[in-house]
Amino acid sequence: MTSALVEIASGTTSIREASRKYGIPRGTIQDRVHNRVEDGTCPCRQPKLCKDDETKLMDYASNRACMGIGFSKTNFLRYAADLASKRGKPFKNPIPTGKWWKGIKKEQVT
Repeated sequence: MTSALVEIASGTTSIREASRKYGIPRGTIQDRVHNRVEDGTCPCRQPKLCKDDETKLMDYASNRACMGIGFSKTNFLRYAADLASKRGKPFKNPIPTGKWWKGIKKEQVT
């Protein structure tokens, strides 16, 4: 992407040619050239909880398990929703979805 933008800025290549040459959609390049999207930004959604918060959440759950105190999936999701709300990034629904649950479990295993 950076090479394509440099060539376009120098005037040696058009947006259409850079799109073909680098295999980047023309609209994506146009958005960057016309400053509708900053270069280097991620097209995905921003996470509701940062990595540190997710780690703290998992540590809290594992500590409770070590003490023999039950911590169900529903309780975990409610606790995560409360934490996200405190951070100013509440989930769209009252609690995170099952997809979020699977993602955080998968992330902690690897």
